[in-house]
Amino acid sequence: MKVLIETQLKVLKEKTTNDFSALALMDEDGHIRWEFVAGNCNEKFKLMLKRPGQGLAGMVFRYGRIIVLDESIPNMVNKRLEFPIMIAENLVSAVGVPVWVGAVTRGILLVGSREPKRFSKNTIDLIQQTAKEISNIIYNWESQD
Repeated sequence: MKVLIETQLKVLKEKTTNDFSALALMDEDGHIRWEFVAGNCNEKFKLMLKRPGQGLAGMVFRYGRIIVLDESIPNMVNKRLEFPIMIAENLVSAVGVPVWVGAVTRGILLVGSREPKRFSKNTIDLIQQTAKEISNIIYNWESQD
């Protein structure tokens, strides 16, 4: 599963011409952790532990919808400071998409840029498609147990 997800993240990062992609999953204790990452500039993401509703991943997880943080958001320079993953990875723009397995949000797919940008509908659609592919990987992995 790990290799499949890491490959998906690398391909997504390249196809969307972004700097960073990651998958956060909820652990047994109800914490959200960044488990899989491509394009990271440090290892700080490993120390991040959030509950649903906290941080970018927590917001996507809690509300179960896409969150876009890019140049279309007023005062984005300051808004990004509310999200530890964006600070740790020096991201200026990002999109977070829920990863659904059945009717349950199981993870968060994040794509980010270290340069200011506005995400196109095509880019967001590609991120959503990758989230579905990752969902299938998780489902198939869990079905084997």
